[in-house]
Amino acid sequence: MPKSARCQVEEKTDTSNPFMNLAIHTPFGIVLDCGETPTQPKYIGLFEFDGRTLSKFTFGSDLSLVAFQADKMSGKDFAQTFIDAYSIPRLEPSENQQYLTYRDTDHGWALDLYQDKSFRVYAITTAAAQSKSFN
Repeated sequence: MPKSARCQVEEKTDTSNPFMNLAIHTPFGIVLDCGETPTQPKYIGLFEFDGRTLSKFTFGSDLSLVAFQADKMSGKDFAQTFIDAYSIPRLEPSENQQYLTYRDTDHGWALDLYQDKSFRVYAITTAAAQSKSFN
């Protein structure tokens, strides 16, 4: 992170932080908060857990810019570099045309990549598990 950033890692272990509770939708999560004050958080990274398993992580645009030097790329170049670096077969427009998405139902994960170079990766139900519900 830039040296001027005053970031801290916070854990959601109780319900005392209403801002974090709005951002994290699972019982446990970790955020990277670079906000100015506790009442004005700026969550640039979120990690959510279901039990002991990471179920979702989100990189905000500020974190992507630093972690991937994305400020030096166009949105199109960032998406292509992301595809190439992580062997993602394709990205398709979302239903509402607001972001690009990929779903791997064989392995149970999905990716949403936004125009501001933020993204989230999250667990989804596998095709095998979906088909069991029809038996």
